[in-house]
Amino acid sequence: MGGSWSIEMPCLDSALIYTNSCPDDKFLRSLSSVPYLWLYVTDETVVWCSTIKFYRLTECRIFPEENSDRMKPIILLLRTAPKLKHLIVDVEIDEKQRWEEFSRLLSGWNMEEEKKRSNS
Repeated sequence: MGGSWSIEMPCLDSALIYTNSCPDDKFLRSLSSVPYLWLYVTDETVVWCSTIKFYRLTECRIFPEENSDRMKPIILLLRTAPKLKHLIVDVEIDEKQRWEEFSRLLSGWNMEEEKKRSNS
């Protein structure tokens, strides 16, 4: 991606974030409206993510970086996401599985379908 961001949607329905670079304010504002978020957490991600109030977030899946503090992003999310109902912290997945999972997600899968499948 090279650090470039483009947001054309006023209200995102879901987001999958896997980046180490810091997004701009416009991108961060658009994230505040997502009800479903998948987030690969690095130390850098925790810093910019802590500046967002996730006022619609109801479901979040966190993939903490191996050497990161796993509790910090959870505590920050609980403080900034008042409607959060489901939080999954995925620490068992290895790097190869994570890339396979993200590739699957990015190739047409949407979070709503996954939610329906997990509730069945």
